[in-house]
Amino acid sequence: MAKPQHPEHNGAAESSDLPEGWSEMTLGDLLTFNYGKSLREDRRNGGSVAVYGSNGIVGHHDSSLTRAPAIIVGRKGSVGEVHYSQDPCWPIDTTYFIDDFRGLDPRFVFFGLKFLRLSEQEKSSAIPGLSRDDAYARALPVAPVAEQKRIVAKVDALLARGNAAREKLAKIPAILKRFRQSVLAAACSGRLTADWREAHRDVEPASKLLEMIDRERKRQTAGSIDIREAVQAHDGELPELPDGWVWTCGAQLFSWSSGKFLPKSKQREGPVPVYGGNGITGYHDKELVNRPTLVVGRVGALCGNVYVTAKKAWVTDNAIYASFVPRDTELAYFHFVLTQTNLNRNAGGSGQPFVDQGMLNEAAIPLPPSKEQLEIVRRIEAMFKLADAIEK
Repeated sequence: MAKPQHPEHNGAAESSDLPEGWSEMTLGDLLTFNYGKSLREDRRNGGSVAVYGSNGIVGHHDSSLTRAPAIIVGRKGSVGEVHYSQDPCWPIDTTYFIDDFRGLDPRFVFFGLKFLRLSEQEKSSAIPGLSRDDAYARALPVAPVAEQKRIVAKVDALLARGNAAREKLAKIPAILKRFRQSVLAAACSGRLTADWREAHRDVEPASKLLEMIDRERKRQTAGSIDIREAVQAHDGELPELPDGWVWTCGAQLFSWSSGKFLPKSKQREGPVPVYGGNGITGYHDKELVNRPTLVVGRVGALCGNVYVTAKKAWVTDNAIYASFVPRDTELAYFHFVLTQTNLNRNAGGSGQPFVDQGMLNEAAIPLPPSKEQLEIVRRIEAMFKLADAIEK
């Protein structure tokens, strides 16, 4: 079939919807879709010539099938997908290729084929794959050649901006991770609520809270823990805390217990979440704890991860939980503090990493007054909610 060299002067149908000088022509009047040629994977010798399948480059060879540039269109598999090769290439037999553009700008044709969404053509046929006759019947708006070049330049510029934006967006998760870490560091040092303390100078200091916790432990557990002995486990001096705060440790605040083995085969359908080292792993009809508490991953790559249960929960032997939690404290605050502590960094074991109760007991914890704990949690959650929205 002879193809026109200048389609805008070949009696093509004019449309009132098109700009002046444009025309609408079928792909069959404009282009030839050549069949790709089979090239088995074991025959591709890894040269500099790209081998294209319907989903893009699938290998390399030392000889080409097309001239340059070329457009490759998926015929089977990724039907209707369109790829552009600036260099000679080898399209395999699941594709069509175009390497004779008959006066049209190749990039204009490429963008035009993407605009036509040939992948939707396959849905209208009972035979899987893109029929060449169906493709030829599709109409493409064609601009004068000079305008084609201007359009291509504009689209390429916009795509470059889009690619730059995507590269910047790809960095956002890492930026937000650092942001969350900075928020937790500010919270645990008192910087996050410095203005709140200025406005609430009459708040009872955390030393009073710690005395109350110690009395509570004497009543409910084996006895109190000497904070001086617990903190001695840390090398170097602990940083100075704001007025009204005190250093304490996991041993003085909590009692820890190991979870109980519960294989999947023994879990019965129910409303009780089952916590392992990586959070909720299933549901059960019985609970091991019946109040909100802290759960810490015990073994594996996720050891040291910290979770807060909502009322009833079962904790497996892959995790440790707080069997004693002091009243008048915010569990969410301790969740943030232990997360900031990064227990995984200090995980023991020469093989599989683990966190044990001794590490949790020795963890140094900055303790603010109860009311300030509540304010810290409120501010962290607000900032994290903003970060989550940005990430989405």
